[in-house]
Amino acid sequence: RTTGKPFSIDYWRKRYLVLHPKYLADVRRASREHLSFIDTISDMFFMYNWVGDLFKSSRMVFAVIKGVNPQLSILSKSMLDESSFAFEKEIGALEEQGAKKIATLDVMTKICLRIMTRVVAGKELSRNEEFHQDALAYFQWNFLCGFIMLKLPLPAKIRDLVTWPMWKYHQCFRQEKLIKTIKPIVSIRLKELNASDEQEFDVIRCTLNLLDDYPLDSQSKYSPAHTMAHEALQLIWASGQFPAMTTTTMIFRLLEDKEYMEPLYQEAHAAIRKHGWSDGIFNELPKMDSFIRECLRFDSAFPLSPTRMVKGKPFTFFDGFTLPVGTRIAFPTDICQRDPNAISKPDVFDGFRFVDLAANTAKEQGGNCWAANHCSSNNLAFGYGNHACPGRFIAVRLLKIMMCRLIIDYEISWDREGDGPPRYVLEGASVPNWTQKIALRKRSSAQVEQERRSTSRVFM
Repeated sequence: RTTGKPFSIDYWRKRYLVLHPKYLADVRRASREHLSFIDTISDMFFMYNWVGDLFKSSRMVFAVIKGVNPQLSILSKSMLDESSFAFEKEIGALEEQGAKKIATLDVMTKICLRIMTRVVAGKELSRNEEFHQDALAYFQWNFLCGFIMLKLPLPAKIRDLVTWPMWKYHQCFRQEKLIKTIKPIVSIRLKELNASDEQEFDVIRCTLNLLDDYPLDSQSKYSPAHTMAHEALQLIWASGQFPAMTTTTMIFRLLEDKEYMEPLYQEAHAAIRKHGWSDGIFNELPKMDSFIRECLRFDSAFPLSPTRMVKGKPFTFFDGFTLPVGTRIAFPTDICQRDPNAISKPDVFDGFRFVDLAANTAKEQGGNCWAANHCSSNNLAFGYGNHACPGRFIAVRLLKIMMCRLIIDYEISWDREGDGPPRYVLEGASVPNWTQKIALRKRSSAQVEQERRSTSRVFM
């Protein structure tokens, strides 16, 4: 920020040019084809080895943009229903006088996986216990393969060759087993295409509806059902893992700064009392939305965002600075999100800082540029520009569902005093401490029963 000059770093063994935030506006305006995000996404964890060129198709992106986002209210019903099942399944019944310790990140990952599997592929798969366990192992090995490969001091081609037995096993056994489990569901959705609208909406169904505009590769060595099943698997991972980490971060922040617990509980309780566990609650949670955005700002998961690769022709910025084809670029997330010109006291955590900002902006401009799902130069958690994460809207809804379930149904505590646990860092990526446990105690039955009576109509 001081010099304004770019500098180079190695990020996942690729050379990236880190740019000053002043260039973000040009990145936002650039086309998807000119500054490509797709070519950088599979750099992380060296996923190109076992995922192949899956991310080069725009079908997954537009399935979310044109299929999921217009149907958020419909999908919210499935998410709320599945969240009730998932919390009971993963946490279990608790006695009112007893507390249960859980490994926070592990349990939040399991719950988010169940909910987003329901969204992507339907209820049958989300309740499939074998798929659930296999998926957890696959997601874990995505990280482990990347970690092991990162630590090998070898040139790229030699590294990929030496680790071939590891990632090939991961591809052919863990990944392929999951794809084979999803394939029959794709086939069923194909048969249901022209059926009535009574079937539950999911991402596979909306992807099939877009095949005329975003066709499958007729030259691919994989069948259409295999390709779509693989896309569904990657969507489940992408949509479940990040919210699980963010939910864990939010829980730790609540326990570290306990003054936020009661206001968030009261807000959530009022929203659910008014609307039940329904789509209506999401517009009644301004404090929670602000808390989500502040957690994303203060404890950013990724050190560099957005990342891009110059394609087709050189790219020239507003001041004449030009990048040749093939250049990978990125921006320093923390510097952007702690910009004192945009954020007052940026190095202080203020969970409700965006409540008044959002209210005032909405009145003046008719929109909310301070919402957790709004991408800006100081909110890069979901990327920026033409390649901003299209799933950010449903991701924020998932975060609100997770937090509402937790603070409404449970009293949360831990055995720490003062600061929260240290975060783990891998290649700059910051992950909440996966060893930290929390204790959950069921709220009093009288209080819960009152809430249930007011909301029981939703699932009748």
